[in-house]
Amino acid sequence: MFKLKSDREVWLPVTLPDPDGKATIRLKVRLISHTANAARKHDIIQDQVDRLRGEAEAGSIESAGAMLAKFVAISEALSPEAIDKDIDTLVSRITDWQDIGDEAGAPLPFNPDHLRALLDSATWVVKAVRDAITDLDDNGRVKN
Repeated sequence: MFKLKSDREVWLPVTLPDPDGKATIRLKVRLISHTANAARKHDIIQDQVDRLRGEAEAGSIESAGAMLAKFVAISEALSPEAIDKDIDTLVSRITDWQDIGDEAGAPLPFNPDHLRALLDSATWVVKAVRDAITDLDDNGRVKN
């Protein structure tokens, strides 16, 4: 039976493409509502629509200025502020973990600082975690 609860958390397996071989960790993730998920995507798309609308109104879509605007958008997406916001979003959703150890292999207790260290360890870690959470938000969790 599916239990309708307003505040749900699930264990989410995340496969990390570690250079030493794939590793699977489990993160406990807060689910977000369909409305919140859709609003998040809408805001991201709306930012780009607003940018393109401004370029179109300025008549710069086919100009060097339009190319510059594209590079500015990429730069802004990779700004320290954007990266911090991305990490903050992930940290706000993850509440626990399993199968993560320190350098000696001893189980590492979960806390936000350790989570931030995990996420800061490599871009591919952030991508794997973000992709797993996005897939959960969009497609649910497939039971094994």
